[in-house]
Amino acid sequence: MTNIADNLFPDNRLEGENSLRQCQLVMIRLLRIMDHLCRKYQVNYWIKDGTLLGAIRHQGFVPWDDDVDIAMTREDYNRFKLLAVPDLPEDIFFQTADTDPYYPRRRSVTAKLRDRYSCYEEIVERRNI
Repeated sequence: MTNIADNLFPDNRLEGENSLRQCQLVMIRLLRIMDHLCRKYQVNYWIKDGTLLGAIRHQGFVPWDDDVDIAMTREDYNRFKLLAVPDLPEDIFFQTADTDPYYPRRRSVTAKLRDRYSCYEEIVERRNI
């Protein structure tokens, strides 16, 4: 899918006016590629949480949002892994506990699509109650 992804879903991150917008442009591309593959392989998914709120309230991202939240049934997830993941472009990494030894297994998030040309640092906020 590499050539198709480059033609249908070009990387336009440099058009962003700041690093957050550049990050959002990368995520839009990831979502468009995922949507393309889900349609191709008849995998159902839905947007949720901040992504759904942004789509409704802002017709895009919540201005400060820095991720895309999607969900699918376990059956669809298994079909996505089997059919769509091998069809991902080379610049996208399917991150799971099986594909990345540093990915925590205890997470509620089963998998993530990662752009291989982006740097990501997750900051876990600790709260004292």
